[in-house]
Amino acid sequence: MNANQPVNTREPYRIDVHHHVLPRFFFETLEKAGITTTLGMLMSDWSLDAHLEVMDRNKVAVGMASIPAGFYFESDAFARDLARQCNEYLASMRSENPNRFGAFASLPLPFWLWITFGNRRPPDASLALAFAASAWGMVALSHFLARQDKAYRLPWHVTGICVNLAAPVIAHSVAPRGFAPALCLLSTGLLFFADAIVGRRSINLAPGGVATAWGLDLLLDRLHVSINVHDFALASLAALYLLAGLWTERRKSRIFTHKFLLHLYLTAHALTLYVLARIYLHPFESLITGTPWADVSRLWGSE
Repeated sequence: MNANQPVNTREPYRIDVHHHVLPRFFFETLEKAGITTTLGMLMSDWSLDAHLEVMDRNKVAVGMASIPAGFYFESDAFARDLARQCNEYLASMRSENPNRFGAFASLPLPFWLWITFGNRRPPDASLALAFAASAWGMVALSHFLARQDKAYRLPWHVTGICVNLAAPVIAHSVAPRGFAPALCLLSTGLLFFADAIVGRRSINLAPGGVATAWGLDLLLDRLHVSINVHDFALASLAALYLLAGLWTERRKSRIFTHKFLLHLYLTAHALTLYVLARIYLHPFESLITGTPWADVSRLWGSE
């Protein structure tokens, strides 16, 4: 169409690229899962004939159709099966009305990440970092949706935590020699800390502390710093855990009590024992490998 040519507004002429459809079988699936609203809005019944009438009434010539909700209600297998049914429905709807509809495929998280990155090039560090970033997004979304209805939180939260744990595993698998494993471990630990604070889940302080310490140790290893710097950094991190907990207790919070922070304290003590074990194992290592027990390590051991 020529840019200067006037539009015939008597016929549908718009192209809607944000065009949701809600097949009856999908609506019934949501009802079985106890979901009848999305973001506080009641989901109405939907039919193709009524939808085409609405398109004509609003002068929409072509709609790029997509499903307006996620798929994680029960399990990964359930999500994949539901996404497949939706894609088959959209494909049949488009084939029956080729001049009225296009369609966006539905992919259950987190599989679309793997497919997207795999189509560009062999999996590398960017895939692991994308998983780490998406985990933050899914966990944050779970806390946001919980304000609307607590039933919405669980699928996103469980998936986000699983993706959070998968990120460092993928990083170690596809890019073991780079910085990606360390960055993913740090991201994993910090997300556990954030989830513990926002979601009031004290148990998450333990994996948060361990993953953060592991990520820091691995990062220092990639930077090729001495073993003494490793020990000092981990000891400082253990001290930071203890000081953060004590400072929080002094604020007399009704939520972040000594009992809530106990997992953080236990992690700090375990980390301290790990550092001491590494220090005192240096003399035995010197007997095997010939590596001298440095004066700094001796000083750490005496303390």
